[in-house]
Amino acid sequence: MADDELEEDITGNGNGIKLEDFFHGQMDQLKADELLNQYEPDNYYLVRERVITESSEKPDEQFCISLHTRVNGQPKKVHFRIRQSYDLCVIGGLVFHSLSELVTYYTQVEIYPGGRLEHPIRPKHSCPSNRCVMAIMNYTKSAGTDELSLTAGDVCQVQHKNQDGWMWVAHVKSAQSGWVYDGMVEDLNSPNYDPELESCEFYHPSHREERVEELKSRPTGTYFLRPSAKSRSVSVLCVNCNDAIKKFEIERIPGGFNLSGKAFRTIDEVIQRYSVKYIDEKNEVKLREPLLRRSHAASNLPQEDIYAPNRASSTQIRECQLAAEFHCLFPKRRSRQRAWKRQRCILHRRQDENHEVLITSSSEVGRQPKGKPKGLIALEFAHLYPVCHGAYDRPHCLQLVIFNEVSANSTPPDVYVLAADSQAVLAEWLAALKPLCKCSKVCNHGQRSGHVRHVSTLEVAVKGVRNLNVSCKTAFVAVHFNGVVVAKTRSNRREQDDDSVLNWDEQFHFEFFPECIHTLSLHMTRRKTPKTTKVMKHDVRVSDLSLGRTSDFKVPAAQDKLQLCFSVRRVGYAVLQASKDYVPIRDIFLKSKDDPTECLRALAEVCTSEDLTYLARAIYKVFAYYDQVANLLTSLLLREIQSISCESEGVLFRTTTIGTSVLEVYLVTDEPMQFVRHCLGEMVQEIVNSNANLELKADRLLHSSGEMSDLDEADSIARRNAARLIELLNSCMRRTLRHCQANGCPAILHQVSVACQQETTRRFPQATARVLSAFFFLRLFCPALTTKFRQVFGAELHQEVSPQVLRSLQLAAKALQLFANQSKTMREACMELVRPFVCENTDLFNQLNTCLTASPDPVAPFSAGSSADAPSSSSAGAAAAAASSSPSDLQNISLTFELASVHDFCARHLDDLRNLQTRSGSQNLNTLIKATEFLSNRLSNETNR
Repeated sequence: MADDELEEDITGNGNGIKLEDFFHGQMDQLKADELLNQYEPDNYYLVRERVITESSEKPDEQFCISLHTRVNGQPKKVHFRIRQSYDLCVIGGLVFHSLSELVTYYTQVEIYPGGRLEHPIRPKHSCPSNRCVMAIMNYTKSAGTDELSLTAGDVCQVQHKNQDGWMWVAHVKSAQSGWVYDGMVEDLNSPNYDPELESCEFYHPSHREERVEELKSRPTGTYFLRPSAKSRSVSVLCVNCNDAIKKFEIERIPGGFNLSGKAFRTIDEVIQRYSVKYIDEKNEVKLREPLLRRSHAASNLPQEDIYAPNRASSTQIRECQLAAEFHCLFPKRRSRQRAWKRQRCILHRRQDENHEVLITSSSEVGRQPKGKPKGLIALEFAHLYPVCHGAYDRPHCLQLVIFNEVSANSTPPDVYVLAADSQAVLAEWLAALKPLCKCSKVCNHGQRSGHVRHVSTLEVAVKGVRNLNVSCKTAFVAVHFNGVVVAKTRSNRREQDDDSVLNWDEQFHFEFFPECIHTLSLHMTRRKTPKTTKVMKHDVRVSDLSLGRTSDFKVPAAQDKLQLCFSVRRVGYAVLQASKDYVPIRDIFLKSKDDPTECLRALAEVCTSEDLTYLARAIYKVFAYYDQVANLLTSLLLREIQSISCESEGVLFRTTTIGTSVLEVYLVTDEPMQFVRHCLGEMVQEIVNSNANLELKADRLLHSSGEMSDLDEADSIARRNAARLIELLNSCMRRTLRHCQANGCPAILHQVSVACQQETTRRFPQATARVLSAFFFLRLFCPALTTKFRQVFGAELHQEVSPQVLRSLQLAAKALQLFANQSKTMREACMELVRPFVCENTDLFNQLNTCLTASPDPVAPFSAGSSADAPSSSSAGAAAAAASSSPSDLQNISLTFELASVHDFCARHLDDLRNLQTRSGSQNLNTLIKATEFLSNRLSNETNR
């Protein structure tokens, strides 16, 4: 059955199975087995309330499904526990709004291999599914909380109970929900209580004699209603008939009540009838007024002593919650159209480790949510999966995946996507959810070495597709982990010389790759919507990927010559030790006295070009943890300037080195990206919103437009496009200059640029603009318009970007590249049209160079012996690093993980480091080699235990 049909059966009006068809009230497993034995093992089932004792392992699992089925031809009785939380039912991680919805779902999906809920066993009489309580005192809720105000005598249904004495209840009459303390209510013994009887005055059997005596003192016709102690389906109406108390039994029947052979739909109809007609014809007595309920004395303590623990416990509940506003995307089973909804999410940490995330209606800032939760995510069954840009076209996303662990059938998982308003909120929730979710926890290995853990990362690079059909103008690739989408390509462009080639060149990096993921899949589709037909699909088993190596794939399609090219690199560490074990390696890089970057440069020299990017990323995060990014970049880049000869001045800052690699890692952090958005944002928005086609090649214009047949007309359009492009670029550069003059340049980037400019001018007097062109234009502005366009501007775009817009941005990046190099000659003929932008803005370029790379205060290089015991906050470099790194950046840094990455690089290239140390005789390298060997031996011993 299709998902839409199944969902319609579950959520449709009147199509679900009713509660009275299968619910048997409170029943233990022995009685349930006896009842199931009366039926054939043909998938007969019932739902019951468990008998919970103090010794029960999981007292919050209130209900149970008992199924009589066949396994391998033999009859077998199976019991499935159901946990109820806030009027939501949780089974195997799946969440349902009622028992009826849960049962209806498993009539279509197998709940056990070969077993479905097919034949319900109907109870002899209907039973309520919730325990009921009655308030014994008046209580007014605390302001700004989600407590529930009660009046003595109010009856509520218990939907969730915490171990600290607080219960989430729903008022029977008003249907309002909220927290109440168990000291303010008394149990009404749910097997003998019918919530529909709350419409009249109801009293517990324990107060029967007291109420009878009170009824005798009241006028004739006074009455009250109580449940019968003999049968749960019978209620007793007690009436004062001339100082004699007469009792009338009201029997519960399907669809209503029966009194003296007359049927009524509700108790109100009974009261209304006998308020007009005689209920006791002999004494001519009618029902006049009910005996109103009054509060019961719960304690002899003063009132303030009763409320004090309630207030204290309520405060504790609010303090242990983590709450934030998210845009939520519910699973398809929960929401047919998968629309984003603004909701409030509350994280509850519970002592029984059944942690959960409540999803409630969005409320005003600073106020607690009201009413029944919209959803619940049981973290004991949830997998925290990574999300890369483009997966859901929203920034700051996390997703919680729940697989159906009850059903043996491979049903699609429930995927909850939460999009935060900021990176700081996302980082806070990720830090809180990681230790609570089921398979996002890192795995411990060994009984003696509990601090040793497995950790791995994954990087997927989607390159392009070849032999693409000409009719397929666009294509997208989605990356799936265990069938759950985690990333999607966004930008795509055809090669200029070959229309059958489509390139993406996008990389997706997944840190803390969960070990529960065993399959990586790539799905290629013609459109981005999920309902489009897949062009091709390829699965890769994670276990087949070599650790620390890049695996390249060229996947052919089944029917044609189509070929998808991508690469996967898995970086794995056999074990990850405690942070104190990596102190020697940390001190070598942070506290070297003679040459602080000697070991880092030596390690970069022996690393491959692929490893260099990962090494730079790990080193950057270690130094960012101690607020030493500015000093690290300054020292590395100054050393690079000093190592280049005068004859090789042309390659300065243009090649890939450890210094430029660390610089590129820094340039994708928050503050540089904000700087780029401020400088280029207006130009990008204008091009995207107008869907501008700024093509400068006349032949491409002639080829793309079917109406244009004259080459002269194409040349005219190309010149107009060039004039508009120059106008946009002039405005963009003037805006950049004004922003830099107002001290808008990132602090770390400005400090590093000043130091490098001083050293470059000293060694190469003719290269006065090398720092500006290499740092700001070639490594910041140009990539932001091409390869990193979606990463920089994706959050601000509210529409899909067309290929002609991407081409226009690519031409703008080429023009900025020519402007950065101050090129007077153009390699491409079409770029001759933007020569005026380069030649007429020389003064503007010099002003930018002076503003960004000149400063009266010189910057000191990296000083050895910086404090590495705690993050520094006193130095200028530390202040700049703190300013550039948002709280989310620092919270995402795992120092232990990054130090383990550095150790892994050292261990894999240990032989090369030994050879290098033999030639150079460096004492720092010798110390690094010894520390690596010691930690590797200890690591091996821990693994073999």
